[in-house]
Amino acid sequence: AIGDDGDHILIHDPWVEDERQETILDAANIPVPYGIFMNMTQFGRDGLRAAIILGKR
Repeated sequence: AIGDDGDHILIHDPWVEDERQETILDAANIPVPYGIFMNMTQFGRDGLRAAIILGKR
């Protein structure tokens, strides 16, 4: 996740499908509604979650 516009979480998806003539621009700043994003962040029956927070050295 790289941002929040008030209605969506903005993500960059590193997956680019060359056979569909996609470029890195097609995978940048993708708006994902909050509900869908929350579903994407859970795993399994128990709704497991994890986070990695990166900071400056």
